[in-house]
Amino acid sequence: MSEDNPNPWIERRVGDGGFLVRARSHPNRYVAYFEIISIGGTDASTGAMVYMARDGRFSERLEDAEHVWRGEVKWDGCTDWHADGPGHLCGFCDLLLLTRAMRVAYRIGFEAMGRDPKEQI
Repeated sequence: MSEDNPNPWIERRVGDGGFLVRARSHPNRYVAYFEIISIGGTDASTGAMVYMARDGRFSERLEDAEHVWRGEVKWDGCTDWHADGPGHLCGFCDLLLLTRAMRVAYRIGFEAMGRDPKEQI
């Protein structure tokens, strides 16, 4: 996706710890790009989110964060996604949380496109 996209990211946090879900529309408003990012916790001194980084450490920098999934939601409800690499979930509860995160990606993807998410969800 081009970095010159003028549309803002819409962000939602899913779960305690859990995931940060971000979406923004392509300028044509027929597709929205999404990212599901693993959150490691919150820094007690600053209140900032701390992300699981690709190198296995923690980072407050979003650009260092491990993306669980990236993809796009299209106007007709179709979606494509991929992972940065192998994934890991700590039990069935995390799988359910990831399912919730994907649902949020659909919702805010449709919101970013200016469409009613109830059309597809």
